[in-house]
Amino acid sequence: MSSTRPRKAVLANGLVLLTVTREDSPIVAALLMYRAGSLYEPVGKTGLAHLTEHMMFRGTPTRPQGWIDRLTGHLGGTNNAMTTCDHALYYFVLPSEHWAAPLEIEADRMFHCEFGPEAFETERRVAVEERMMLDDDPETLVYEAVDALAFDSHPYRYPVVGLMRDIKGLTPGDLQGFYADRYRPEKAVLAVVGNVEHERVLAEVEKLSSVAGPLPAGASARVEDDSADPDAASSDAGASARVARGNDISARFEDPPPTEPRRSVLRGLSPSPQAVLAFRTPAAAHEDTPALELLAALLSSGRSARMYTRLVDDLGMATEVSTSKIPQVDPGLFYLSASLHSGVSPEECEDEILSLVSGLVESGVTEDELSRALNLTRVDLMLGRETCLGQAGSAAFWESLGDWRLGEEHETRLARVTAADIRRVASTYLDPAGRSSAWLVP
Repeated sequence: MSSTRPRKAVLANGLVLLTVTREDSPIVAALLMYRAGSLYEPVGKTGLAHLTEHMMFRGTPTRPQGWIDRLTGHLGGTNNAMTTCDHALYYFVLPSEHWAAPLEIEADRMFHCEFGPEAFETERRVAVEERMMLDDDPETLVYEAVDALAFDSHPYRYPVVGLMRDIKGLTPGDLQGFYADRYRPEKAVLAVVGNVEHERVLAEVEKLSSVAGPLPAGASARVEDDSADPDAASSDAGASARVARGNDISARFEDPPPTEPRRSVLRGLSPSPQAVLAFRTPAAAHEDTPALELLAALLSSGRSARMYTRLVDDLGMATEVSTSKIPQVDPGLFYLSASLHSGVSPEECEDEILSLVSGLVESGVTEDELSRALNLTRVDLMLGRETCLGQAGSAAFWESLGDWRLGEEHETRLARVTAADIRRVASTYLDPAGRSSAWLVP
């Protein structure tokens, strides 16, 4: 039976399995998400998480380098990986009859990856080249500059690909330690979405989990959660109590937001000026996140959005505007950005953006603006879940924060956001005194 809601099982070794059955789908997506992003890197080891992702494709004793890609192509599918601040994730999209293949591959990679010195040096050179490419990209550098301003000690201040000095200083031992610490079943969520049966997938994963060796201290038999039952949905209060599960290291970072403006000016990197402002905002599961997402849509999504109308149409200052509130494990940033016409001052643009936000706080937003922002945000969410891979990624992300139902609760909160909520979060979090800004000046 098809269901839009995941079914969940927690294995004895701590691995969380989520499945969603889509009987009409000819494909299956299998996504394994580890709490192994740059958030968890040791101090002075930036780029370690990203380099470990590269090394995961170097093979195991039974599946040497290139084997995974060859098999995936032979089966008519695709596979890839990515590292973010919070997670490292690996995914396959295959014809549904081959649903078990990625499970076997990931079970092998979780425990048997090889980190030989020759392969390490090869992948480190690739990482160095990626860092050099980013150093030639002005837009990347201006966002990296504002991140470094907005945080004093939190790992979010560093780019995921790492700093050049740190990448060059990494050793095979660093990778072995990170792999042993983070690539463990109790720090992973496996989401399988497509024309699959939960019981068959669970049985296969349990069989493959035997490669883990001894179970963690205190481990018990697997627990199944019949999450497809609508009556199993939990309350907001219950969800809040579950959030701590995913955040098993970052609580040690006490990094209060700025109390006065911070600014960085990057000169001569681009012929086109740009201004990027950033404000500290709560983590993904916070109750104010939905209102902040609607605020971002209201400010910059479409030609009738406030920033576009003011900076592009009315003043002719900008060629492009954007805002974003990226959902993250820890409190992150709300970005406002404008790419400017030649000769326009980033300082003048920043003043206009602050004036626009101040006007919103003073006068509020209309119900039409709120409705439009809600519709745009809902469409984005629905499009993200349209594919098996998108649905797997969304379920795994929220489960990594504590429970996949947090995603449902997030959408429920979106529908409850009022015009007064938009005004309140703009006033609370977009305080000019706490801004960090980076300018590109030709």
